[in-house]
Amino acid sequence: MKEMITTLYEYDCWANRRIFDGAQQLSEEQYRAPSAFGSLHHALSHLAGVEILWRTLAQDGTLSQLPPSEQELASLDEVRALWQEEEKRCRAFLEGLTEADLAAELELTSPRGDTNSYARWEMLNHMLLHSMQHRTEAAAILTEHDRSPGNLDFIFFIRERK
Repeated sequence: MKEMITTLYEYDCWANRRIFDGAQQLSEEQYRAPSAFGSLHHALSHLAGVEILWRTLAQDGTLSQLPPSEQELASLDEVRALWQEEEKRCRAFLEGLTEADLAAELELTSPRGDTNSYARWEMLNHMLLHSMQHRTEAAAILTEHDRSPGNLDFIFFIRERK
């Protein structure tokens, strides 16, 4: 399980870098332009914020670190810097996990007071799949501006690693 989660996280980082690289090729107007998914700024701010949120929840079941809001992030450079710092924190967190840690159940309480229990690996997998959704939206926005990030399939990541 640990190898799989770690490999999927490495893929997540690889694909996110491709999205951020594409975003840096856009004008400020293109970066902020509305689309069917919201602006690219919105998509990338959300992607970075949700990775912070779910990593902190997976650490101990609490929100020990709240991500900044989209409005607090003034530029693409700020969003990318936030994500790069989170990448370091998440790598360190994942490195310290054991198989037992991944299988451990954590109880979460929603803002409405609903309580649910999830295995840590389920929470981390949710983080990765949620990021994939927003990365796909960001890729569509980039493609609308003729800045496609290219093929983001997992198999291409694996080929590059070999």
